[in-house]
Amino acid sequence: MAAPVAIAERDDCRGGPLPLDELLAAAEPVVLREIGRA
Repeated sequence: MAAPVAIAERDDCRGGPLPLDELLAAAEPVVLREIGRA
């Protein structure tokens, strides 16, 4: 599952945790794709 890895990479680039709304915005397309695949 690629989402946690991508989030962790972005986290490292920013030098801190992402705001929750940005985290959700980044995860939403992945979640929708996974649901569509199920």
